[in-house]
Amino acid sequence: MSRSSLIQWKPHFTIWLPGKANDEFTLSSDFFRTHYKIRHNGVIIAEAVQKWVLCFKKEMALTVRPGVDQAFVAALLVIKRQIVPHGQGGGV
Repeated sequence: MSRSSLIQWKPHFTIWLPGKANDEFTLSSDFFRTHYKIRHNGVIIAEAVQKWVLCFKKEMALTVRPGVDQAFVAALLVIKRQIVPHGQGGGV
């Protein structure tokens, strides 16, 4: 997994799976880190939107294309949160 730049206005991560040279997944978000898009070789396979439910509770709506592993998409979002925690440019 790699980041796009040192200073990130729009976070962007690239993920490569071992053993598959041409498989590339990218996770990108908007400036406010509330809308996320996950792409596989440039094609959008999932979108996530973060919403505030109460003052301190957040909820995420996830839309995944048919035929895409939902657990893998959720894992990418969890891993992203561990790499960039909330308050340090995170948001998921």
